[in-house]
Amino acid sequence: MSKPKKSKSFNYHLDDVLKVREIKAQQQQEKLSLANQKLVEEKAKEEQLKALESESYDTLLGMMKDALPDMNTIQMRKYHLEALKKKVLDQESVRKTAEDEKESARLQLVQAMLDKRIIEKDKEKTHKKWQRLMNKENRKFLDEIAVTRFGSELPE
Repeated sequence: MSKPKKSKSFNYHLDDVLKVREIKAQQQQEKLSLANQKLVEEKAKEEQLKALESESYDTLLGMMKDALPDMNTIQMRKYHLEALKKKVLDQESVRKTAEDEKESARLQLVQAMLDKRIIEKDKEKTHKKWQRLMNKENRKFLDEIAVTRFGSELPE
């Protein structure tokens, strides 16, 4: 903890460190918001691909109900569905990566906020100590004035 010094106004010697930690916390907040935004985008892409895959399966089932299509059409649909399935799996891994990045950014933000809070608490405690020191000095000064005044009023 910092030690207070006598002065007319409170000057905290770690103000620069506090400013740096505030900036770092703000940057981590921005990183977290970007990670959140990326995660939302990746989830939307995944949902879109899943919807497309489901629609393709429904189309294939509809084709088979009406009339049995030729083998070439069925194979083309099969390859198309396999490609969609691969895209969905790839997108799921991209989404999981985005979730991991978001969690990492969140943990970094929490750590940055804790670091900032430590300096803020130290500043508060140092300010309170400074106030007590200044109050003590004021009382000393007033006591000296009272003693000198009382001493000058005594009859000799």
